[in-house]
Amino acid sequence: MTSFVPLLNKLLTMKLNLSKELSAYAFHIKTVVRMSDLAGGMHVANHTLISYITEAQLQLVAQLGFPKFYIDGVMPINSGLEISYLSEAGYGDVLEIGVDIECIQEQQYQLLFHVENTNTRRSVCQARMYMSFIDIEQHRRADVPQAFVDAWQKYIGD
Repeated sequence: MTSFVPLLNKLLTMKLNLSKELSAYAFHIKTVVRMSDLAGGMHVANHTLISYITEAQLQLVAQLGFPKFYIDGVMPINSGLEISYLSEAGYGDVLEIGVDIECIQEQQYQLLFHVENTNTRRSVCQARMYMSFIDIEQHRRADVPQAFVDAWQKYIGD
């Protein structure tokens, strides 16, 4: 019988290492930690951090000119997520979330996130979200719309 212990140990020690400082990210939002965002240990719950980065993603897409999330008849969906939890945040802390887009390919792109506690200047988490586009009517994956690529390039000044 194969032992899963080495694989489990490797998974438990993996860390997402995004070397960019928060200021290097192209898009930023801030959020205040509410009481309802806390887990039993009185720190921000993991699922809440995922909600924060999802909100940042939605605001970025709206900023690019797609407030309804539909782009040329297709919409982006989350097809994967890597996240490293680095430090705690508590009630009343102000978190700044930096977002960047990279690796735009034919049918997917990646969003990079850096969440920092503005009170302590400590990184709370880093994340990489893999995004694909789906044609809702045809129920299948779709190519990344050129309008999305153009809007991002215009936003970052390329």
